[in-house]
Amino acid sequence: MVLQKNQVLSRIIIEILGKPKEHVSKTLQIVADKLKETKDIKIEHIEIAEPEPVENEDIFTTFLEAELIAEDLNTLLGVCFYFMPRSVEIMEPEDIRIKANQLSGFMNDLQARLHEVDMRLKTVNEENNILNQNAMAVLHNFIIHSLREKERDIAELSKIVGVQEKALEKIIEILVNNNFVKKEGDKYRFALKE
Repeated sequence: MVLQKNQVLSRIIIEILGKPKEHVSKTLQIVADKLKETKDIKIEHIEIAEPEPVENEDIFTTFLEAELIAEDLNTLLGVCFYFMPRSVEIMEPEDIRIKANQLSGFMNDLQARLHEVDMRLKTVNEENNILNQNAMAVLHNFIIHSLREKERDIAELSKIVGVQEKALEKIIEILVNNNFVKKEGDKYRFALKE
């Protein structure tokens, strides 16, 4: 195969995880279709694998492998940013010459993308922290309310609040340490007077 000036032949692998199996297949087909429609890209070969279950998980994984010709390195970089392939192998040309300002542009695009991902991750982590705090407050209130009615052991509380006994013991320990709950033998009771 003879490439035109600035063209780049590469092989990429795009992988996805999810469930159910049918959704994973359908989603990867959508990704393949979008790749085929990408401007300044010519697909030489594309192969889509059947979804396989992930060991010890309730999800499926599948991937596509594509050989493509990008009109230039910028176009290939755009494919990488948009499709986030698991791997990229540049097959031709063997040697690539790049000007310093073009390399600077690549690096700045990469840094911008990394900063965007970092900001999203920090936002999601903060949202998760708030959700966890709120969920813990609701659970504490549920336990306290259950103990206002009568003394209960860990098994009874576990059935009422829907949390496994081992995890619930750690949560109740916090309430005991903060003097909201008292433990007497194997029973717990509400510690504060109304």
